[in-house]
Amino acid sequence: MNGFQFKQFSIEHANCAMKVGTDSILLGSWVNTRQAKRILDIGTGSGLLAIMMAQKSTADTQVLGIDIDDGAVTQASKNMRNCPWSERLSCQKVDVANLSVDAPYDLIISNPPYFTLPPRSSGKRRSDIEDTARRSARHHSDLDPATLFQQVARLLDPQGHFYCVLPSHSQDILNLAKQHGLYCHRLTHVHSATHKPAIRQLLEFSNVPSQCLEQQLAIHQSSGQYSAEYRQLCQDFYLKF
Repeated sequence: MNGFQFKQFSIEHANCAMKVGTDSILLGSWVNTRQAKRILDIGTGSGLLAIMMAQKSTADTQVLGIDIDDGAVTQASKNMRNCPWSERLSCQKVDVANLSVDAPYDLIISNPPYFTLPPRSSGKRRSDIEDTARRSARHHSDLDPATLFQQVARLLDPQGHFYCVLPSHSQDILNLAKQHGLYCHRLTHVHSATHKPAIRQLLEFSNVPSQCLEQQLAIHQSSGQYSAEYRQLCQDFYLKF
């Protein structure tokens, strides 16, 4: 299988621009589902986050994953059908801006695009062709943070929560969220190792203003071994933990 095996499910990602990665595993493990009944995964890719949410939620929870890429939707749909919670999962090809709903979501999650594209050269290199799908899946013009927050504010229940992962160097992200009525409740700075600077930030937002709880998480110890905190966080998913 061209994919990744977790404790209770497997993910195939051969047809997805973005493969299974630490960012999504961290985010999905970090989320508190809070008995959520309606969950939306924006930019579902392989369907990993949607399936993680299904594993963590109650038996009457429905989870929808959306994406604009044909290959991702096909791959995610297959992964959802083959997991233990298939009856509670669904996938649609739709831009979040065009998603219409009968009721708001009480949990929204996203591992959004955040890399900007470098200038294109005039030459047609093989690497340019091979990376087209990956670049498209990650560059800002597909789903910039302002658009993401705007759509989350539209789709989120007044008592709901929104979770995402972004680079640690994202500037003014909390102020940008506030402009759309979203307030950060929890922020975890993720370090690749205890002695290295943060590389990611895990963020939880809601419509209710509150003081933001900031924490630190190191994936590895200085020795190179996985940290106890990271093992505990991801133990329900990683086979090795």
